[in-house]
This record gives sequence, C-alpha cells and structure tokens, in this order.
Amino acid sequence: MTTSNKPGAGKNSEVIQRQNRQLVLRLVKEKQVTSRIELASLSGLKQATITNIVNDLLGMGYLEETGLIESANGRRVVGLQLNLEKMRVLVVRITASYYAAGIYDVYGECLSVKKEFIDTYQDFEETSRSIIACLKKCMRGCSGKHFLGLGIVFHGGNPAFRDEYLKPQGEPEKSTRLHELFYNVFKMPVFVHKFGDMVAYYAWERKEREQEKVHTLVCLSVGYAVDCAVVSYGRVLPNRLDGYGEYGHVSIDYGGKPCQCGNRGCIHGFVSVEAVMGMVKEKSAEYPQSCLTDPENIREVIKAYYDRDPLALAIYEKV
Repeated sequence: MTTSNKPGAGKNSEVIQRQNRQLVLRLVKEKQVTSRIELASLSGLKQATITNIVNDLLGMGYLEETGLIESANGRRVVGLQLNLEKMRVLVVRITASYYAAGIYDVYGECLSVKKEFIDTYQDFEETSRSIIACLKKCMRGCSGKHFLGLGIVFHGGNPAFRDEYLKPQGEPEKSTRLHELFYNVFKMPVFVHKFGDMVAYYAWERKEREQEKVHTLVCLSVGYAVDCAVVSYGRVLPNRLDGYGEYGHVSIDYGGKPCQCGNRGCIHGFVSVEAVMGMVKEKSAEYPQSCLTDPENIREVIKAYYDRDPLALAIYEKV
C-alpha cells in the first residue's frame, strides 16, 4: 500500500482504519481495563465505529473481554483488556561489553532474558549471528505467542553496531544494515534506537502514567556510554550529534587522555563504566585495605561503595 506524499494529500480508508485501531489499542493499554462506551468517549469515535474496531481486535486476539465492570454512569458493562498472553515483544540491548536478549509484554514487563558477554570490537556479523540465535531460542520457548515487533537498543560505546546503525542502505526509507539484517531474519517490525533516547522516553512516559505532566524532559544517562536526550510532548527530539559525536564524546579537557573517538579528555573518559573500572585498576595500589583487588564488573564496584569500601568511596567522589 502506498500513499501520496504531496502536501495536503488525503488519507484513504485503510490508513484511517489502521490509525483508529492503533488509537483504540493505545487507550486500552493506558486504561488497562475499559469498556466500549468509555473508548467511544475517550477517542471521539462513533459508538458503531468502536464496536466494529473492537470486534476486529477481538477476532485478531489482541483484545479479550473481562466480564462485567461498572461504567461511569453506574451501569454494568462488558470490560475489555489487552490479551497479554498472546502479545509479546522481542528486545535486544547491545552494550560495549555484552548483549541482553529478552521477551517482554506490552507493558514492559520482562518475561525472560539471556545475557552474553562480547568483545566491543567483535565482528558485526559474528555478534549478529549470536544475537539472532539467542532470539530464536527465546521465541521457541513462547510457541503460540504473537510477536508484535523487535526493538534493538544500542549504546554508542559499541563501534561495530554504531557504525552499522549509522550507514544508510536503501532509499527512500534509508534503513540501516542493522535494521535490514534483523528484519530479513524475523519478518516483523524492527525498531532501532540509541539507549539514551529510550531512557529519556521511558522517564517521560513514567511521568505521564503518574499523572505528572511534563512538557519537556532532559535526560542524562550514564553507563557504558554517556548520552543526553530531550523529550518534548512525548517525542524524542532528533539531534545532529550521533555515533562518536554523542554527548559522552564532548571534550572537557583538551589536554586529557586520548579517547577512542580521536579526541582528548572526553566526558566518557571521566564518568562512564569503562572510566570507573580504569580508575579502580589505577588506584588500587593506593588503597591496600580495599576489597577491590581485581573486580570483574561494575556491580562489584557498586556493592563495594554501599559497603563503604574506601577505594569505591574515593572513586565515587571523583566521578
């Protein structure tokens, strides 16, 4: 199906029908349990239109009836909710040192996850094959479930995946090699985003769920990569800084240590997980009473901080 890209072009009935179905599903997700009457009121659609859409979604298995609930006017009506047993979402998080592949429900609840450690500079093809095999194994454990899509979230600290994300492959969609590879294997919608953008959007959506209206939210995420994102009215604003131009690779000390991006004294080199682990190795001799002799991962450093380890406390203050 194609639609006109001309300014002011109208939308055909199929496009409108899809948009109305998406609206109804979003409203049911927000309300968790609702009714046809409430959906008509919230959506502004006619009762007959809501009835048709709900019947279609029931037939597809996306919705299910819950029995009688009390409506706003006190009448008992048939309730509706999402069929969580049917719908699943595949998610992959790719960091500088590991990937985690898992299955989630539409409310973001993790149902299962598998984690594998990787080399930051490992070959893109080799790592992709490992991720694909892991996802297929996860899916085999959910036979009979419908997967709505695959979300790929990556940290800028992994150069192999960063580069494949940034390279446009086709026109007019300008999809990346990373997107195309996973779409060709799983034949489902694939969404690729940077970790910092997703952290910001999740924080904004959580505020919405708590009825705390925030028009614009600025989010700084610090971990294996350091990134900054801005959400305005529920939309992550695009930025011109991408890949090695991400926030963590802004230089704050032009005479500082060389960074993998080619600059010196980047923020990443001061506050990222990689930086913290480097500080532990550099400073361990100065703190012989510390338990951090050779930590394997950042969790050991975090635990040491809560245990009031002197080296961990010193690094925390520095960061």
